Amino acid sequence: MLMRNTCRAALALGFFLGLPSLAPAQDAVPVRVVMPTQEAVVEKRALSGSLTSLSAASLSPRESGVVERIAADAGQQVKTGDTLLVLDATLARLQAARVKASLAESRVRLAEAERVRDESAKLADQRNIARTQARAAEAEARIQAAAMASAKAEADLADERVRRHTLKAPFDGVIVQRLVDAGEWVDAASPVFELVDTSNLRFDLQVPQELHGAIASGDAVQLQIDAFPGIGFAGSVAAVVPVKDPAARTFLVRIEVDDPDSRLQPGMSGRAELALARRAQAWTLSRDALVRYPDGTHGIWVIETGSNGPVARARQVELGLELGDRREIRAGIKGGEQVVERGNERLRDGAPVRVLDDAR
Repeated sequence: MLMRNTCRAALALGFFLGLPSLAPAQDAVPVRVVMPTQEAVVEKRALSGSLTSLSAASLSPRESGVVERIAADAGQQVKTGDTLLVLDATLARLQAARVKASLAESRVRLAEAERVRDESAKLADQRNIARTQARAAEAEARIQAAAMASAKAEADLADERVRRHTLKAPFDGVIVQRLVDAGEWVDAASPVFELVDTSNLRFDLQVPQELHGAIASGDAVQLQIDAFPGIGFAGSVAAVVPVKDPAARTFLVRIEVDDPDSRLQPGMSGRAELALARRAQAWTLSRDALVRYPDGTHGIWVIETGSNGPVARARQVELGLELGDRREIRAGIKGGEQVVERGNERLRDGAPVRVLDDAR
């Protein structure tokens, strides 16, 4: 009895320690194998952002006054120079009329002074008047010319004040908000319209600072806009703003969007898929060939030739990018190995295997 128990204990110990001299012969485990392949890989990162307009403004009149007429409303498409709002300019027009009358008077005075100057110059040449008198007439003509120039400037200023009672669109866009009604008094600093250019959009996103060196102007980007599920929009990096947000530890990337059908609008949210790193050749394996260990690391089973035939050997690997149903292997393989893809759940290190031929 003692001899029998001793043999059983030795057999069990041999199993756990992998001692082939005491362990019973193990049947070869049937497995299917694959070879690592090399392919070009691109590291991608999807980040959230939103569409913004390069031209968006809160419009205010350049003069204070009572709103006489509103020529645009929310949702209306306007062109550069279109009239949006007109203030009551009665007083400004009266002032302009008075200044223009003074300008007309200055023209008459200048014409008379120039006539006297010319006649005085002729009489002085004929010695009919003193040369001093002729020079005085010439000086008076110059004084009247200056007075007329001043009156002309006053008239131009008065006309400009009249024009400033009309608010015009500074660029093409859509009125997204109207903030006044006819009859209201508005100050020169009061916003009355919100105007946004919807034809020149950018997709802005905040990018973690560790990616700053991986993004450059001109990089291609794929966009998914939440308002258009399943539809992709092409884009390219238009600007990388180098000033980082010290609180969020991010920086701004502005993407130019290709939207030929003008479907996109400012404020729409979405995600941008950035290509961060490219490797021309990288080793890859199917996900089924990978084994995840309890500590979070990964490994593979590699077929080696043993003294009695092929055996499985465990090898730890370092994973890289996710490539659909494949994974990049950054460390742990050299190429040319046979890696177990099917049957690896039954293996232990050094276990004999039988490689199945898929062609059968």
